Amino acid sequence: MAFALAADAARPDDCLELCRFAEPSLATLPAPERPSGDAEWISAQYIEALIAEPEPESALRAARGRFAPDSPVRRDYEIRLLILLERRSEAVDQAARWTSDSPKDPSAWRALARARVAARDFAGAAHALSALRALDDSKSESSLFALARHYEAQRPDAARAVIADILLRHGANPALYPALASVMANAKAEADLARLETELLGLGYPRQPVFWARLEIAVQAHDWPDVLRQVALLRTSPGARFTDTQSAWLGTTGHLALACLDGGSGVQASLLEFISDHPGNLRHFRRVLVALLEARKIDTAAGVLTLAGGLYPDSRGIIASRATIAARQ
Repeated sequence: MAFALAADAARPDDCLELCRFAEPSLATLPAPERPSGDAEWISAQYIEALIAEPEPESALRAARGRFAPDSPVRRDYEIRLLILLERRSEAVDQAARWTSDSPKDPSAWRALARARVAARDFAGAAHALSALRALDDSKSESSLFALARHYEAQRPDAARAVIADILLRHGANPALYPALASVMANAKAEADLARLETELLGLGYPRQPVFWARLEIAVQAHDWPDVLRQVALLRTSPGARFTDTQSAWLGTTGHLALACLDGGSGVQASLLEFISDHPGNLRHFRRVLVALLEARKIDTAAGVLTLAGGLYPDSRGIIASRATIAARQ
């Protein structure tokens, strides 16, 4: 239960502490009594928490120290972290070696495509994606991965060809659309979202995935009038019932938009009250703080920081935000 609360990167400090406690305890058990895969799972949680901190150098050392050199888990982490550390040529070399060692492993080709895009080698990325498709053609996840890489490479025509193929082969499945819209949101592909909305209307499916994607784009851009428009659309449009996390984020973004647009004390107090009742995770707190500081709502940011500090007292991001807010008060 503790890992379920901490290991989602909402509480990276807690997750690190739990891993440091759990690993020695697990090692004391006789080998036959150790649950299969537990040590590897704990190591993965530890690395993910270091990435969330963010401590990519420490995460890279942990991946290399905790997994065998030929472990697919280690190789995937190494390539992801080398890209994060902007050591792109090393990432490409590692991924190319992996595809040579395991030419039928889709994970190896995904890693190579990601590394080639990071290195701006778009022809090499296209080759890796072709190899991936040949191995893993039946799954929408592989096509969504290819779409994300084409967006990263700024190849809109290739992206739209993938979208057309995805809709042709998987468009009858309503579960596809939230994932597809999310990829478009990450790329800020608003023209493609408009086409996706038309597709959903034609099929008679709810447009919620497009509205969620547009809300994410608007929040990232701090376009508060558009945030309010998307919040209203989501609240009034038919579709699946929101999860608790979705409801909390929808309410937070609505109150945040009003707080950033309006200096009135009542609006600011409403935001703080809502967050107190629906605190969300650490990433949500960080996004709210950044938005309030940009909008120069310093006192409201200080109130949010007090709430965040109560839940995440050891978060380095929260500690750094205290100094930022204190300097501006």
